[in-house]
Amino acid sequence: MSLQHPKLQFHVFFNPQVSLLCKQCLRDEKALVDVSIYSLNLLLFPFENDLVSQELSDCCYRMFSKKDRTAYSSILESIRVLQSKSGGISEIHGIGDRAVFLLESIQKQKNKFLQCETDASNPPIRHLILVDRSVDFNSLFVTPLTYEGLIDEVLGIQTSSVSVRSSVIGRRGEGTESVLLSNDDYLFSEIRNKNIAVIPQALQNKLYEMQMETSNSGRKLPSKQDSFDQLQIHQGVQKSGISDLITNVTNGYQFRQRWQMEHEILEGEQLLDYIVERITLQDALPLILRLLVLYSLVNSGLRGKDYDAVRKEIIQVGSGKRGATKTYGYSNLLTLYNLERAGLLGKREGGKNYAAIRNKLQLVKDVGGENAKEMQ
Repeated sequence: MSLQHPKLQFHVFFNPQVSLLCKQCLRDEKALVDVSIYSLNLLLFPFENDLVSQELSDCCYRMFSKKDRTAYSSILESIRVLQSKSGGISEIHGIGDRAVFLLESIQKQKNKFLQCETDASNPPIRHLILVDRSVDFNSLFVTPLTYEGLIDEVLGIQTSSVSVRSSVIGRRGEGTESVLLSNDDYLFSEIRNKNIAVIPQALQNKLYEMQMETSNSGRKLPSKQDSFDQLQIHQGVQKSGISDLITNVTNGYQFRQRWQMEHEILEGEQLLDYIVERITLQDALPLILRLLVLYSLVNSGLRGKDYDAVRKEIIQVGSGKRGATKTYGYSNLLTLYNLERAGLLGKREGGKNYAAIRNKLQLVKDVGGENAKEMQ
């Protein structure tokens, strides 16, 4: 390669650090001598004034299913960066097994953290709380009802942006455009945490307010142009904005049925037969697994015979209510294995389940979407 093209140089960058497995693959293909390998440890990406992210998309999968701890070093380095950019960190707390492991690692490297330079011009961080994702897996599998949550659910938010068709946000052309969703958009900052049920009226009120200001001034003020542009992104003309796209989904029967099932599972209802019926009817597998995982988490697992029966229904040809039914296939064995290994799906191993303590502790409350305090 290098002899044929002596001027070409090949570089491979890994974020956050070099993967030994990938390095071995390059070595096996006899390509390692032709490339330069680097660790591109970007660590933290700032998205909001109060939000930074490592953007390690497969971190959760590697930690829980693969039991891979290589991401910990990157997390520790990120904590050191936070310390250097602030006036120091006074106390660090950990909630959950992995958070406690990180806390112990910090204690072992205490001298390195103490020697880390701080920025005296910035206030100190009094308490840094590390929370293990496994402390609350349930909320991952419950459909959100906030505006921002549903945008992520329906369209998928990546690095604080969402890609939509140009026509959705009132632009010409047939391509797609990336829309930044952050507090820099003052309108989005006002509605991002509101229940989807009140979004149409909130946007309508904002439109009426802008129209009144324009009417009183006799013309559209230049300072208000950005406001109109932002409003059109969320509530376009002829029902074409992002909010209309989302409400079209949430008003559908399938969405409402799924949300109802999730709510009943959280209330301790025994809906395993319903989930098995949806398998027989060949609902989309991701939706089936989502309900199944939520049911397993809430009930501290499935009874042994139920777990085996559900696995059989998913992976092989079975006899359903409408005769022989081909289910999702043996190719999904690995998916089920990974879910079990991550602690998301499995057999019950004794002890009280969620339903037994829910009423005593009042873990589930009936809330209305219009009360802002209930949405927090």
